[in-house]
Amino acid sequence: MIDILLSIFGSLLATGIISLFSFLVLRTKFNRCYKKAKFHLKRSHALEKARQYDDAFREIEKSIVILEENQNHKLLLEAYVHIGDIACKLKNWDSSIRYYTLCKESASNLKHSIDPDVLYFKLGIAFIGADLMDDAFICIDQARVIQEKINNHPLLAQTYSRLGEIEWNRGHLEIAIEHFLRAINCQEIIRDRRSQAATRTSIGDIYMEKNNIQESIQHYRIAIDLFQDAGDYSISKLLASKVNDLLASGNETNKVTL
Repeated sequence: MIDILLSIFGSLLATGIISLFSFLVLRTKFNRCYKKAKFHLKRSHALEKARQYDDAFREIEKSIVILEENQNHKLLLEAYVHIGDIACKLKNWDSSIRYYTLCKESASNLKHSIDPDVLYFKLGIAFIGADLMDDAFICIDQARVIQEKINNHPLLAQTYSRLGEIEWNRGHLEIAIEHFLRAINCQEIIRDRRSQAATRTSIGDIYMEKNNIQESIQHYRIAIDLFQDAGDYSISKLLASKVNDLLASGNETNKVTL
C-alpha cells in the first residue's frame, strides 16, 4: 500500500516538476521576446524623432513579428498604432489602413483599452490620404458620434473639420460649410485662432466655388484678422492680397490694409 502511494506521489511530483519547468521555459522565452520587441519599439521611436521614417517603419515591423508570434496583445496594439502613424508620415496609405484596421479588430476582440474615437479618426485620415472618401466619412463620422457624447472633447473640432473636407471633396458644399461652422464653434471654445482662421478660409474658398464672392470675402476678412491675432502675418498678407484682387475685379474700393 505504501509502495503504491509513494508511486502515485512520485508521479504527481514528476508531473509537477515538468509542468513548472515548462512554465519557466515559456516564461523565460516570453520575457526575452518582450524585451526584444520593446527594444525595436524604442528604437523606432528614436528613429521617428530623427525623421528617419523608413528605418523606423522597418524596426517596428520587426517588433510586430515578435509580438504576433508570442501573443503579447497589449503591446501589439501599441505597435499597430505606431506603425500606422509612421505609415501616414510616409504617405503609405495602404499600410496605415492595414495596421489601423488590425488594431481596431484586435482591440474589439480582446477588449483591450484603446480610445475608439482616436482610432476611428486615424483610420479616417488614412482613407482620406488614399482618396477613399466614403470609407473616410464612415470612420470619422463614427469618431464624431463618440466625441459628441463628451463635453468639450479635444478632438471634436478636428473631427468636424475633417468631415467638412470630406463633404467638400464629395461636392456636398452646403453640408461641408455646416461641418466647418461646427468646427469653428469648438475652436472658439478652446481659443484656437489659427485653426479658426484656416477653417474660415476653407469656407471662403467654398463660397468662391459657389460664385458667391461677397460671402467669400466676408469669411476671408474674418480669417485675416484671426491669422493676425495668431501671429501668422505672412498668411494674412497673402489672403489680404487675394481679397483686394477680388475687390478690384468687382470695382470696389474697400480694400484690406495690414
